[in-house]
Amino acid sequence: MLKNYITKFIILAVLLSLTSCFEIIEEVNLNKDGSGDFVLTINLSQSKSKITSIMLLDSINGHKVPSREGVQQGMIEVLNYLKKSKGIYNVTKKEDYENYVFSVQCSFKNINSINNLTKEVLGKQKVKIQSYNTYQYDVSNKKFTKEYTYDSQLLKQYNNLSIDNKKIFENASYTGIYRFNEQIQSVSNTKAKVSKSKKAAMLRVNAIDLISGHTKLNAKIQLAK
Repeated sequence: MLKNYITKFIILAVLLSLTSCFEIIEEVNLNKDGSGDFVLTINLSQSKSKITSIMLLDSINGHKVPSREGVQQGMIEVLNYLKKSKGIYNVTKKEDYENYVFSVQCSFKNINSINNLTKEVLGKQKVKIQSYNTYQYDVSNKKFTKEYTYDSQLLKQYNNLSIDNKKIFENASYTGIYRFNEQIQSVSNTKAKVSKSKKAAMLRVNAIDLISGHTKLNAKIQLAK
């Protein structure tokens, strides 16, 4: 899901490439009829002190540091893009410049509308990725499916990075959260954790494991009928 040590995401490229602790979070809130909400968040809060210092500079290690205005413009571009996407509506954004947490949220009429959405959003910011998620929901059988397509080029590109750039991913992670109206009966991915209410499942993985292909994000979640 990550490529070239995430050179950009909502024009937070340099912030990501200069901090070793960040989390990308995808949330799917699914209704009984297959509609729902999708939230994509990038959380840099654990490195906020370092980022605050970086933001005071014009450049660092040869990278131009984005201004707050540049970040805001990037968020606007992402929102405008999503608003034009078929089957997506209620597009909003959140920007927390105190903790450096940024997210975009949208509603969808059918879960197929968000397939490859993360890939498309990152691509809009000039980040080319070949690893991505797709979702399906069988309403009649109440089965939620997440398929993750892994690209082996991801590991090859990571291995070509310098030691310093590799350190960027040491404490980075990806988290997927899936919420439902009905209780979860079973989850195929053994790494997924089910909430006490049994109406939500979470899958959190280390970025290194994801890049190396050691961890799979695929999951089939059967809801109670």
